Amino acid sequence: MTGAQLAAFATLVAIVGGVWVTLFFLLPLNARATFQYRATVLRDECLDAVFDGRLRRTAPVEWFLERAGAMAERPELFTLTRALAVHQAMVELGCDGEERPSHASLKPGESELLDRLDHQLDRVFVQRLVLGSSFGWLFWLISKLLPLVPRPKRDSAMVSVPPPQHLAREDFGVSEKVPIRGRKLISLSH
Repeated sequence: MTGAQLAAFATLVAIVGGVWVTLFFLLPLNARATFQYRATVLRDECLDAVFDGRLRRTAPVEWFLERAGAMAERPELFTLTRALAVHQAMVELGCDGEERPSHASLKPGESELLDRLDHQLDRVFVQRLVLGSSFGWLFWLISKLLPLVPRPKRDSAMVSVPPPQHLAREDFGVSEKVPIRGRKLISLSH
């Protein structure tokens, strides 16, 4: 092996190593930090609207504040693995999860503001699920391609692969119903 070939090989190894570190470490690390920051900002924006009188503290507002607060204070509990486990448990148990509180108690302007905040929080959570995991992008790709593959009749034992948006809506609703050790969040690691 000549010096030029060795230099080309070393350069190729360095590039592959850099791509690997970026995809499997740096991007997920950045996504997790961004998730916590954006959840905090959305929770604070909702609290500011309550303090300014643009939102009344009703059940849907309390639900949003609790959800955003949990995401901001304990972001490590909101992972792709946990969301997939919650989804699979719901499928096996035949549950639909908890529905979000109705906005009937809110005025139209309040409902629009809360809907906007809620959609932003869902989007942040989806980004956390896809980008905040080493293999989240692969999961996202599978969830997009799987419906295109013809399959025989579904067996109830098969694992379903829902899109990340579905996981984001499902995850918090279940954790609200299952208090563990005085908390309203489930942690599969504890």
